Amino acid sequence: MCDWMAACAELVSPVWKRMKEVVLMSKAVQTDDTPVPVRDRVTRTRTGRIWTYVGDRNGPYIVYDYTGDRRREGPEEFLQGYGGYLQADAYAGYDAMFKPRQPYLTEVACWAHVRRHVFEAQTSNPCRATVILAYIQLLCAVEREVREAKLNTEQRRELRQAKSLLSKIIGSPSSTHCKERV
Repeated sequence: MCDWMAACAELVSPVWKRMKEVVLMSKAVQTDDTPVPVRDRVTRTRTGRIWTYVGDRNGPYIVYDYTGDRRREGPEEFLQGYGGYLQADAYAGYDAMFKPRQPYLTEVACWAHVRRHVFEAQTSNPCRATVILAYIQLLCAVEREVREAKLNTEQRRELRQAKSLLSKIIGSPSSTHCKERV
């Protein structure tokens, strides 16, 4: 069965290569990895990685890439020559790709990952963490509104700006209400 899958993968590799080219023409690419158990020909099981690369509207594909480990060489090789915005988690392997010597790649943080760490911080500073979670919730509400309205790029920018100004006018969560922990 594994041989069948390998034969199928070989047949569709030109399609995969073209999809990769199109994704890498995107202005923004989102990536993340998922651990998968891999059984060697011997009876040992190790952890491999399936990396997902999602293009934007101009490169509307999702491309998967497998690596046998989580070293940065995997995404670095896949993204070689890419210039644009890369949305990824805080995996340290990406850090070298965002160094000033490679100014063509702009790091975009992932709010889902940020939110998870802030949520965990509630145990050490509940007031500040709650305020930050409220801000993240406001941002997510604006993004939900933008997505549902199916706006073009300029309209999305205008709505985001208007919502940001509105929150400043009517008030929003403030960390000034939190007392410092000593």
